[in-house]
Amino acid sequence: MKTLIEQNVEPIEADSQAARTYCTFRLEGGLFGIDALAVKEIAVLPPITPIPHAPDAVRGCVNLRGQIVLVLDANALLQIGETAIGPEIRLIVFRAHLGDPFGILADRIGDIVELSDEEIEKREFDAISRENTSASPREDLIAGIGKLDGELLTILDGGQLLPHVEAVIEQCVKKAYY
Repeated sequence: MKTLIEQNVEPIEADSQAARTYCTFRLEGGLFGIDALAVKEIAVLPPITPIPHAPDAVRGCVNLRGQIVLVLDANALLQIGETAIGPEIRLIVFRAHLGDPFGILADRIGDIVELSDEEIEKREFDAISRENTSASPREDLIAGIGKLDGELLTILDGGQLLPHVEAVIEQCVKKAYY
């Protein structure tokens, strides 16, 4: 049996221009994106039930077809304000593999776009920056920056949203009891 080299057959190389699909949305005029594979659905915002003593980033819970979904305010998470509830506000609900059912509020939904890895400047983390408490909390939520039609697209790391809120809640509990 001949090997690939003996047969003069070149192995197939991985495509260096692999594209990812992103769901884009607007927050306070800025363009943001989330990996489309992390998004379960985009829904019209049902009535929100507030959660007493929750951090500002937690707006409450909604009943979405019989499932209770935690609603996070993306503007508050990124420290760019608070989302004013209106008719264009949508709820981006994430897939279950990212944690308990949760979604984020978006001012307006954009398009589904594809960007290659080379078109995105990745956010690099090291052990020191993760432990650095003086860094802005929003930095951990940003996976990278891409350029789309002359505008910057801030790509959020969907897997960091819920852990970030859990860390904020833990800090609030420690302050209250210690």
